Amino acid sequence: MALLVGLQPAIDPNEMDIWVQVHPTNGCECLPYNLRLAVLDEACEAVMQAIARESKNIQLEFSGTLGEHFSVQVALGEVSLTEAFVI
Repeated sequence: MALLVGLQPAIDPNEMDIWVQVHPTNGCECLPYNLRLAVLDEACEAVMQAIARESKNIQLEFSGTLGEHFSVQVALGEVSLTEAFVI
């Protein structure tokens, strides 16, 4: 799987629009069933999530202020990967 994170300036100069995507790789056409993509706040609480159901990809979009911390978690069953970011 490939995790993509994109940033783009928002209308408010102190904010950024952010998108997070997960795509299959290695010739697979769909993500594993029940793969979960979540955005976590500074307290590691999920504030939004998407779950793959025979999906070609999953995506979450949100905005944040400069200096704000967030994490992205990809999980399947008992296995998860979390990456921390600062806007």
